[in-house]
Amino acid sequence: MINTGKKKHQHVRVVNGKTYAGYRKSKTYKGQKITITAKDAKDWQRKFEERKAEIDSLFPLVADSSKLTVQKLGQEYKTATSPSMKDRSCPSEKTIEERESVFRLRVNPILGNQKIHQLRDPHIFDFYKRVCAQAEALNNSTVLFHTYKVFNAFLNWAVKRQYLITNPTSPNTLENVQAWIAEAKRESKSFELTEQDVTNLLESVSRKPYGITFHVMARSGLRLGEALAVKWEDIDFYAGCINVSRQVQEVAKKVLAGTKKESDASQIVIAPKTKAGIRQSPIQGDTIKLLLQTPVENRTGYLFQTSASTPMYSSAFRQRIFKPVMKAMGLSNVTPHDLRHYCGTDLMASAIKFGTDLEEVKQMMGHSQLSTTLDIYAEARPDHKKRFRMALSNLHTG
Repeated sequence: MINTGKKKHQHVRVVNGKTYAGYRKSKTYKGQKITITAKDAKDWQRKFEERKAEIDSLFPLVADSSKLTVQKLGQEYKTATSPSMKDRSCPSEKTIEERESVFRLRVNPILGNQKIHQLRDPHIFDFYKRVCAQAEALNNSTVLFHTYKVFNAFLNWAVKRQYLITNPTSPNTLENVQAWIAEAKRESKSFELTEQDVTNLLESVSRKPYGITFHVMARSGLRLGEALAVKWEDIDFYAGCINVSRQVQEVAKKVLAGTKKESDASQIVIAPKTKAGIRQSPIQGDTIKLLLQTPVENRTGYLFQTSASTPMYSSAFRQRIFKPVMKAMGLSNVTPHDLRHYCGTDLMASAIKFGTDLEEVKQMMGHSQLSTTLDIYAEARPDHKKRFRMALSNLHTG
């Protein structure tokens, strides 16, 4: 094709000795580059309008999407629902808080001013790469995972809401991000407690009113929020289990603004996030012994509660009780979740040893998928590790 040099976009081409004049021009519409060859400018405009109408019929994007920035659209996404949510009228407070935090701390400082319709894969790759660097600087392995979880869901939501034609994240970028997340997960394994560590710990808090909270985390595998929300009515001494049906959750007041929970306190008691979280967890013998020390007439309300008969804030429990106890035990690196992890690996090792169905371990730990249980507790405690690996190997090969 030869440029005539006379007018912009006018071209001529020679085919089999014949010369053809034409008008060729490219233009971007709704993120798609359109190149059209026509007889003249008027014919090109007609064809371009036809092409626009075709794109609109396939991808009828919101009319003002070209003016929206990532930050502005993120405000709308904060309270957006999805078909997978239990309550489709409003996402959970935890989901809202996670979205707000990710956009405020990670997305907006890097991509906030980027026009949503101009967002491309190089922008997204650079964004994740910078977040990965932030995670390393903070020594926090979960930063990239939560950022990816929220931002990728945001892009898919934008497609469904017709702000984007497709998710601009390329397979190569997704592969890189998932590899970075996996690497961070490998480098940040839970602190491996031994049976002696846990025995000493539970003995040290056995005479404290908060001792039962340590017990239900280490012996029954409850999360901290679940442990603080257990009531006496949830204890089934006859069946030897705890009926887990609620959890304590802290939410910033500003996050609740505009939701059905906006009048609640910043700490709320809600149902577990998934159906699998509603479960029965076993009570060990030493936990039952501790529970029975409480007189029958005092077995009301929460197992461990404040003077106002409310559950303790999880952040207060960590700072005022858990950390000082662990420091005194010489276990400063241990977190509340490490106690749950200890219980999970103990249950898994016992299941392998005695041939118990691993599905029961999954249910006790409140996981939706068995694969999750296996991924998290594939490594047992140091004192059971060798035996566990051999048994698990025999299970998979037998």
